[in-house]
Amino acid sequence: MENANVQFGLVPFASVLALLFAWYFYAQLKKTSEGTPRMVYIADAVRKGAMSYLRQQYKGRCIVFFDGTLWYKG
Repeated sequence: MENANVQFGLVPFASVLALLFAWYFYAQLKKTSEGTPRMVYIADAVRKGAMSYLRQQYKGRCIVFFDGTLWYKG
């Protein structure tokens, strides 16, 4: 039982430590330059394409979810 108490104390500590590391790496990344104008242009195009893909995926999932809900209630 003592081992379980140690684990319950270790898990929150490890979670907070992981969040601190993530914040540190994010701050370091934001300090770096975005690159050349061409790199920024390509990154913007990739970002727009990814968001368009996600929008289509979520639209399909919503349709299936609502159809399933109506069928189940029906």
